Amino acid sequence: MADSSYLSMKNITKVFPGVKALDDVSLNVGRGEILALLGENGAGKSTLMKILSGVYGHGRYDGTIEIDGKAERYANPSGAVSAGIAMIYQELNPLLDLSVAENMYLGMLPVKYGNSVDWKRLYDGADGVLASLGIAINSRMHMRFLGAGEQQLVAIARALARDATIMVLDEPTSSLTDQEVERLFEILKKLRAAGKCIIYISHKFNEVYAISDRVSVLRDGKNAGDFVTAEVESDQIITAMIGRSLHDMFPRKAVEFGEIVLEVRDYTVWHQHVDKVLLDRISLSVRKGEILGLAGLVGTGRSEFLNSLFGSHLGRHTGTVLLDGRESSVANPRQAKASGFGLLTEDRRTNGMVAIMDIGENITLPSLRQIGSLFTLNRRTERSIAEGFIGSLRIRCTGPDQETATLSGGNQQKVVISKWLNTEPKLLLLDEPTRGVDVGAKVEIYQLMNALSDRGLAIIWASSELPELLGMSDRVLVLWNGGIGGEFRRGEADLGTVMSLMTGSAALRSATV
Repeated sequence: MADSSYLSMKNITKVFPGVKALDDVSLNVGRGEILALLGENGAGKSTLMKILSGVYGHGRYDGTIEIDGKAERYANPSGAVSAGIAMIYQELNPLLDLSVAENMYLGMLPVKYGNSVDWKRLYDGADGVLASLGIAINSRMHMRFLGAGEQQLVAIARALARDATIMVLDEPTSSLTDQEVERLFEILKKLRAAGKCIIYISHKFNEVYAISDRVSVLRDGKNAGDFVTAEVESDQIITAMIGRSLHDMFPRKAVEFGEIVLEVRDYTVWHQHVDKVLLDRISLSVRKGEILGLAGLVGTGRSEFLNSLFGSHLGRHTGTVLLDGRESSVANPRQAKASGFGLLTEDRRTNGMVAIMDIGENITLPSLRQIGSLFTLNRRTERSIAEGFIGSLRIRCTGPDQETATLSGGNQQKVVISKWLNTEPKLLLLDEPTRGVDVGAKVEIYQLMNALSDRGLAIIWASSELPELLGMSDRVLVLWNGGIGGEFRRGEADLGTVMSLMTGSAALRSATV
C-alpha cells in the first residue's frame, strides 16, 4: 500500500496578471504509486508542475510543498532537483552530439585530478543505471542515433542517476510506437515497485487505466476530483474534467447536403521522397454541408492526399479535380486559398501557425490584403477580426495580443481553424484536428465541425481515432493498399469492420474463402 503523503502540495494558489491559474489546489502522491494528473488544456496542470519543479520558485506562489513530511522552499529548478524531483517533458531536447552517459550526468560529470572527466566512472555509472532498468542501450552512443522511445528511456535513467524520488512524466508517449509504450510501462512498473513517486500526465485514457493507481483531476485551476483508477469509469473522469456530462461524445447532427463542391477522378499520389505510389487512381466527392472522413493506417496516404489537394505535397500527383463542377488545377497553397480551400495540418506547430506571433497576426496571416495595403497593416481591423473569432470559437486567451505559443493545444487548433475560416473557404481539409488536445477541447472541435457543416461548408478530414471518425463523419472512406477499400455511411459500420478493412484482414479472409 503506497504512503499517500510522501509528496504533499497543499493549498497551492498561483496568480498571473488578470488570471488566477491555480486556486487552492492540493495534490498528494505516495511512494510506490503512479498518479495520473488529468485535466483539459489550460486546467492548471502545467502551472502546478512548474511550481513543483521550481520554475516558479518559493515566494512566487501561495501554499506549501512537503516531501516526506518536510517543508520544501526551493527557489529554482536546481533546488527542486536537489529535493529529488525530476521533470521528464514531452519535448525531450537532448544534446544530440553528446553520448547517452554525458546526457545522463550533464552538470554532474565525475572528475579526477581536479578538472578532468573520469570517463570510466561516467560510463560505469551510466551502465549501472541503465542495467538496473533493463535498458539495453550503449551508454557511449550519441543521442542522435537513438529513436524517440530510447531517448525517453534515457531521460528516465537521467532522473535515476540524479537520485530522484519523485518523477513527473508529461505526455511521455506522444511520439512513441505501441511497442515503445509497452516498454516504457514496464520501466514505470519497475520504478513503482522500487518505491518511486510518479506523476503521469496524459490525455490518453487507455494509458491512464493501464498504468496508474489513482487519478487526480483539475478543472479551471481547481481540484475537481480524486479517484482510484480501478474503481472509476471514464465517463466520471470526463465529467470531472469538463464540468458536464457527455451523453453523446460525438454530437453529429443530421444536415441536408447541397451540391457537390469537390470531385476527384482517377487521382494518383506519389510519395514525396521515393518513387512509390501511395494512392492509385482513386475517385471521390464531397457535398456542401457534408463531413467526409478518411480512415487508414499510417502510410496509406491520408495526409499526402489532403496536402496534394492543397498544393503543399512535395510528391507528384495526377488526376482530375473538379471544384463546383469546373476543372481546377492547384499547384501551390496560394492557388488553393484563392480556389476556396483551407487546410489544418497534422503538425500545427511546425506548419500550421507561427508560434511567436500573436493570435491576431496568425488569424489574419493568409488574409493580409483584407487588413491593409502593400506597405501598411490596419491593426485595428486585425484586432477586430481576431476578437470576432475569439468570441465565436471560444478561444481561451487574454486577448488578440497573446502569443500563440502560450495557448493550450486545443486553443491553438482553434486559432489555425480561425485563420482559414477568415478566408471564407468552400472546402476545409482537417488532418488529425484533435491530436494532442484534451477531451473537452475535442468536443468543442466536434461542435465547431457541426456549426461549419450547418453553414454549408464541405469538410474532408482524417483521424487516427476511429470512434471519432465514425461518430462525426457522414461518410467514411477506408484507404488500403493504394485504393479505397470500403465506403460507409454514418451508422453502417462498426469499429471492427473498419479496422478489418484498414489492416487488410478482410481482404485476406475473402481470398481464402
